[in-house]
Amino acid sequence: EDDAFLARAANLGACDSTPGSYFPSAATGTITLYIHPNGSTDPTSDGKTYEYTHRSTALECWSYAGRFAAGIETRKPLSTRGSLVMGKFGTAQDCVANHGNSHNIFYREGCTIRSCSAAEGYYGASDSILFIGHDDPTGEKINVIDCTASMAVYRLGVDGFGCHKNSTGSFGTVTYTRCTVVNCESGFTGSDATFVLEDITITNCYRGVVAGTDASGWTIDGLTVTGACFRAVEIQTTPAVVSVNNADIDVDCDNSRLFYLLSNATLTVTNSNLRGDSFAGTNRHFYISQAGATLNCSGNVYGDGFSHVYYCPNIGSLTSDNNCFDDGTEAFNLGGTNYASVALWQAGTGQDAASSIGSCAA
Repeated sequence: EDDAFLARAANLGACDSTPGSYFPSAATGTITLYIHPNGSTDPTSDGKTYEYTHRSTALECWSYAGRFAAGIETRKPLSTRGSLVMGKFGTAQDCVANHGNSHNIFYREGCTIRSCSAAEGYYGASDSILFIGHDDPTGEKINVIDCTASMAVYRLGVDGFGCHKNSTGSFGTVTYTRCTVVNCESGFTGSDATFVLEDITITNCYRGVVAGTDASGWTIDGLTVTGACFRAVEIQTTPAVVSVNNADIDVDCDNSRLFYLLSNATLTVTNSNLRGDSFAGTNRHFYISQAGATLNCSGNVYGDGFSHVYYCPNIGSLTSDNNCFDDGTEAFNLGGTNYASVALWQAGTGQDAASSIGSCAA
């Protein structure tokens, strides 16, 4: 509408009730396109210019295995699958897919996606994922390398990278290497696979990494999180074994929990720099209230200004040592007991006996 994208509604009723939305009756063939302008004007007589995409998608390889696409730019699909769709064992390299519906770049198991970018999602019906691995998989891997998912401004409901099965099966190892996410609700989400994240950068995302249901866990080695952030790593379901090494988290903490366990998962965080700024509301480095959860921490630097380093009113097991605390007045909670300083924490729990206070590495 006059060069401003409308949000795709879930159905005709939602379009009727939502200014600034549209709804196509189908993704292919002859369609009826319903438009609800931003000002609820009559699109047949308001003098505005309306443009819509006629093609379902731009490059469609869903049913074709082993295809290779390089240097292709696609955008604005009518289909919710996106404008660039790769079949099994396909490779997309140096491609761009912008202004997608539910997805921008869509790929099946066995694919390699290298040096591609996806920007801008305007799907308004539900959550959108710019890069998506999706299939009824049979255990094959996916590699995503040097790719960028971004929004020009922060958009709730748009995630950067995701992967999950359609209805059956599971993937092998899904690996993201040197990938970047900017201004999305969540940077990386996924289930039904083993996930490996290497040298990942996340900027101004509500959640950094969201670990969903999976059989073999998540390994994150090299994680940089900056900007506004509510959760750097969130573990939602069981079973999940998550390890984080060499993380550099320095974010605007407004009622944030850098690591948040919502399940009886095992989380190990090592050799990481965990800091923040702003500090509106209650902020914690770790928040766990699950009787079966396990947390292991070593070699970490904990910046001051947080209400608690460990806030674990209910936890199965905690092991913490050889860390560095910026300030000796950091607070802790273990099993409902509060400790108002590092010294009291060490004396009362035996944790962090070999940890230091002050003069932490930046």
